[in-house]
Amino acid sequence: GYASAVTTRHGVLRAKHAGFLHALPRISVNGRYQSVAHIRTMLSGVTTPLANAGKMVVTI
Repeated sequence: GYASAVTTRHGVLRAKHAGFLHALPRISVNGRYQSVAHIRTMLSGVTTPLANAGKMVVTI
């Protein structure tokens, strides 16, 4: 089987995700957000609360 998997939910990895390796959030790099500045901002976690209505999503 697979060791891990990502969901379509926007987010960065947190320690709480260690127990949910088959439901990890991801950063989507697509046609709208491809610049290095956009990726750095998303990796910082700043955009996660905006995308998830202020909640940290750990499970599906």
